[in-house]
Amino acid sequence: MTKQRLHHFDVIKGIAILLVVMGHVMILGIHDIDKAFIFKLLDKIHMPLFFFISGYFSYKFAEGKMVVPNIIARFKQLIIPFFCVSTLWLYYIPHSGIESPFNATWIGLYTHLYKFGYWFTLCLFEILLIYCGVTFINNFIRKTWVQIIVLISIYILFAMMSIYGNYYFINIFGLEFIREFLPIFFIGVFASKYKDKFNFIIQNQYATTTSIIIGSLLIYFNCYFWEFNLGPRLEWLTLVISKIFLHISVVIIFFATIKPWCESEFAKESPSKIIKILQFFGKESLSIYLLHYFFIFPISSLRQPMIDMGLGFVPLMIVSLTISLVIIVVALGASSIISKSKLLSMLLLGKI
Repeated sequence: MTKQRLHHFDVIKGIAILLVVMGHVMILGIHDIDKAFIFKLLDKIHMPLFFFISGYFSYKFAEGKMVVPNIIARFKQLIIPFFCVSTLWLYYIPHSGIESPFNATWIGLYTHLYKFGYWFTLCLFEILLIYCGVTFINNFIRKTWVQIIVLISIYILFAMMSIYGNYYFINIFGLEFIREFLPIFFIGVFASKYKDKFNFIIQNQYATTTSIIIGSLLIYFNCYFWEFNLGPRLEWLTLVISKIFLHISVVIIFFATIKPWCESEFAKESPSKIIKILQFFGKESLSIYLLHYFFIFPISSLRQPMIDMGLGFVPLMIVSLTISLVIIVVALGASSIISKSKLLSMLLLGKI
C-alpha cells in the first residue's frame, strides 16, 4: 500500500513539474503569450499540487504528538539553493537571449515578488516555518475544531499582512503567495492526518464529478474574473475564496485520476514507460525546477504563428510540451553532472 501511495505521489509531481516547465516556456521562450487560455489553465494547476503534497508529507505523528519538521534540513534543501541558483540566474539572464520581464539586479531579485521565478522554494520554506509554529501550538490542543480555528486565525493574519503591509515587505517575503498557497498546504496536512477519509473522497465518483464541475467554473472565473464586474473589494475576496476551492478541486481530480492509473500500472510486471518517466520526473522535480530556467531558449518567432492561430490550445500545448521535454532532459543531465560533487549538489540542487 505504501509503495502504491508513493508511486502516485511521484507521478503527480512529475506531471506538475512538466506543466511548470511548459508554462515557463510560454512566458519566457515564446514571450507575452500569457493571454492564451492554456497558460492561464496551467498556471492554476501545478503549484497547488506541489503545496498539497508538501503539506501531506510534512505531517508526522509520533508518541502522541505532531512532529515538528527538521527545519535545518529544509533550510539546506530550499533556501541555500534559492540563494545560490537565483544568484547564478541573475548573472545569466542578460546572456540568455530571452525577453526577460525581470529587473536583473540584486534589488530587483529580492524585491520582486516572483524572485526571477525562484519564489517557490522561499515560499515553501516560509510556510514550513508557519507549520512549525502551528504544530507547536496544536500539540497543546487536542480538539480538531480548535486547531482549525487557530489555523484560520493565522491565515487571516497573513492575508491581512499581504493586503495592508508595506509594498517591499510583501514582495520580499512573498506574502501574496503565502496567502494563496497556505490553505492547500494545510489541507494536505489534514489529508495526511485523515488518510482514510481522503482516500474515500478521491474514490467517490460524486466527489470527483462535483470537483470537475466546480473546478471548471472556478477556472473560468479565475482566468477571466474581470468579466464579472464585481468591484475591487468583492472581486479580491471572491478570488481568494474561489482559489481555495479551485485548489481543492484540482487535488481531488488529479488524485482520483492518477492513483488508480498508478495502482493498475505498478501491479504489472513492467509498468509503461510513460508512467516510469513521469515518476522519475517527480522524484527529481526540485532539481528540474532549480535548473530548467537556464535551458529555456528564445522561440519568439513562433509567437506570431500562434497568434494567427488564435493562440490555439492544441498548437501551444504541442509546442510547449515538446520543448519542455527537451529542456527537462537537459536539466536532468546537468543535475546528474552536478550530483557528482556533494558540495555543488547541496548548493545548487538542495540534495543533502
